[in-house]
Amino acid sequence: MTRIRSLSAAIAAVALVAVACGGAAAPTATPTARPAAPAATAAPAGAAAATPTRPVAPAVSTPTPTRAAAATQPPSSAGPIGKMTMASVADITNLDVHVASAGGLTYFYQTTDVNAVLVTPLRTGGGAEPYLAESWSWDEKGLKIRYVIRKGAGFHNGKPVTAQDVVCTADKIRAPYSARGHNSGDARWVKTAAALDSRTVVFSMPEVYALGWTALGLIAVQPCHEPYETMQRSPVGAGPYKVVEWRPFESLTMEASPYWWDANKVQVKTIVRLVVPEPESRLAMLKSGQIDFMDEVQPRQAEELFKDKRFRVKSVDGGTAAVLHFSTDTKTIPGTDLPNPFLDVRVRRAFIMAVDRKAIFEGVALGKYGVYVPGPWTRTGAGGSMEDKITPYPYDPKAARKLLDEAKFPFEREWPFWVYRTTAGFAESAEVAVANWNAIGIKARMRITEVGTLMSYWQEKPSRTYPLQFIRAGTGAIGEPNSQVIADSRTPEGRLTQFHDDEILALNIRLRSAFEPAEREAIFREIYLVQHEKAIQIPLLGGVLIYAFNQRVDWEPVEGTQVATHLWRSKWLQGGP
Repeated sequence: MTRIRSLSAAIAAVALVAVACGGAAAPTATPTARPAAPAATAAPAGAAAATPTRPVAPAVSTPTPTRAAAATQPPSSAGPIGKMTMASVADITNLDVHVASAGGLTYFYQTTDVNAVLVTPLRTGGGAEPYLAESWSWDEKGLKIRYVIRKGAGFHNGKPVTAQDVVCTADKIRAPYSARGHNSGDARWVKTAAALDSRTVVFSMPEVYALGWTALGLIAVQPCHEPYETMQRSPVGAGPYKVVEWRPFESLTMEASPYWWDANKVQVKTIVRLVVPEPESRLAMLKSGQIDFMDEVQPRQAEELFKDKRFRVKSVDGGTAAVLHFSTDTKTIPGTDLPNPFLDVRVRRAFIMAVDRKAIFEGVALGKYGVYVPGPWTRTGAGGSMEDKITPYPYDPKAARKLLDEAKFPFEREWPFWVYRTTAGFAESAEVAVANWNAIGIKARMRITEVGTLMSYWQEKPSRTYPLQFIRAGTGAIGEPNSQVIADSRTPEGRLTQFHDDEILALNIRLRSAFEPAEREAIFREIYLVQHEKAIQIPLLGGVLIYAFNQRVDWEPVEGTQVATHLWRSKWLQGGP
């Protein structure tokens, strides 16, 4: 039995766990047909590549409350200077990105600031822009991808990045050592990797995969000369910052690398990223001057800070949604011989109809620091235009209870509800959902834990399957907007199990060989309608990322990246550091 799972860039936010139990995943079905892939035009250095794209999705109408920024201080001729301190919700889980658990919390570490990937996907259009690779292209059969490493790229220790380093990294993500790492889900798409010269590497894939350029392009490249275990103590990457100290669950200190290819663009020499899970504690630290930059500002905090001239607030579409998935790939409740109630569409529809999602949008998100999502995912996602073609499930507790009674739902069972704080309003949305379910007799009990602990728990084979789960699902951070509907083509063993549906599985398999944007969009529209009709998931709230700063620093949030990334773009304002 093949399982549909979230794309590896989607980060789990909260999980409703029944009993710890689960089996190994079966191999994913392969397409029966393999249409030839059109060769993509290689992009010149510094320009976006003409990779297979889709039409640009309409922008989400969310306000960006921000004061006019003060004039920024030009870069010092002597290089980056000063120290910026920020407070974030969560920590990385390992210094070696190929051991660290997947998820949005590692995105800044893996992709943009400490390590470097080959390409960085664009939020809209389905394309990407060069990063470590200056260009890339397909062969005529769609089975090989060629990347050319940019000139001047260097690791933190001063050694140049070569094509052979990419080959060594490809070998590493396929090794047992990296079985739970961020890129381990991409390993199945690497048949071979070969260096043609010092700057050119070619990947061959076992089958056609239209998003292969993204899957392989998001591999964080590491040097051949460093032993695997060394990377967990003294990581060496190719990004703009190197790690100088890590205190797990406390702080990560990074310092600008002089060997990054765009080192002259970096203004801030040292960034200290404090781990402060509680939003009120982060706010107090900002007000007291202990930090310059506050991550994951809550909506009501944003309103308060916007009135205070000492601070600036910025917000942007986070490319995520708090989503409840029904796991329908097990016939029984894990750990028991009791039937899985979520195989019954009446139960799934009842859970949706029991939640007042408009109240979440208006009350938790204050009607503007989030996105109301009436269908399976946000309008900005591919296929999201079908939002106008569906009839949203109404908020109707009485009708929901009636459906549950008809389906003989096991009201006597208690459902532990695990939550960790992430995008503003997501944990609070979960609280509303729990209260709504309790109101009709469902015994859901909410528990908050630390994100790393929960991620580790999810990866344990005996506990990774649960009838219900919430995740912070990506809706546009990795080349395709609907990460929660992608088949397990990029999901490693032990990741989140979500749902199984033969019709959606078939549509996802079609996506793998759909290179043309119009064809992909049409398939996503079909998936959107099927997911809505079958009540596969409940999107509680579309995510908006909110940040606050003092008057020393400035930084522009990047749309669709789930957390604060591209920290190398931070700038000193006049008068700082």
